This record gives sequence, structure tokens and C-alpha cells, in this order.
Amino acid sequence: EAEWSLMKAVWSLIEADWSLKTAVWTAEWSLVEAGWSLVEAVWGLVEAEWSLMESEGSLMEAVWGLVEAEWSLMESEGSVMEAKCSLVEAEWSQMESERSLMEAECSLVEATWCLVEAEWSLVEPS
Repeated sequence: EAEWSLMKAVWSLIEADWSLKTAVWTAEWSLVEAGWSLVEAVWGLVEAEWSLMESEGSLMEAVWGLVEAEWSLMESEGSVMEAKCSLVEAEWSQMESERSLMEAECSLVEATWCLVEAEWSLVEPS
């Protein structure tokens, strides 16, 4: 039974490790997407400013470009918040993994103790 507990503990560690890695990959991908959205937003602002300098007659079009850029920036900020949430989830998953590791260590100590008791009963005079 100690061996079965140990196997379950190891499997729990493997699952926790996979869960943590998946959460980290998701968070990293969200950060990449957020960064790309920020680049697009900045590019939109640059285009809008260039349009203002080139033609004073198309001021309304340039203002509309700025509005679109600001909207894109707000969307980017939303992506950053999602990335931060993913990081918080990854940290939570890491804490759960650490808890699972501690439980596995406890199971290992219990299994070791059972083995010590079993060996002692074999050595102990009847």
C-alpha cells in the first residue's frame, strides 16, 4: 500500500508539473499577444500623427485615426490585464504544485515509516 501511495504521489506531482507548465505557456503567449497589440497601437498613433502633418485639410480623418489608435490601445491594455490574470493563475497553480509536492513528501515519509516498522517487526525478537 505504501508503494501505491508513493505512485499516486508521483503521478500527482507529474500532473501538477504539467498544469504549471501549461499555465506558464498560456501566460507567456498572452504576453506576446499583448505586446503585439501594443506595437499595433503605437503604429496606429504614428500613422495618425503623420496624416495630420501631411494634410491639414484631412484633419477629421486624422482625428478618427487617433480615436481608432486609442481604442486599439485600450484593447491592448485589456490584453495586458488578461496576461496579468494568467500570471496570477500560474502563480496559483505553482502554489498548488508546491502543496502537492508537500503532500507527496508526507506520503513518502509515511511510506518510509511503514517500511521501518515492517523491518523492525522482522528484526524484533518475538
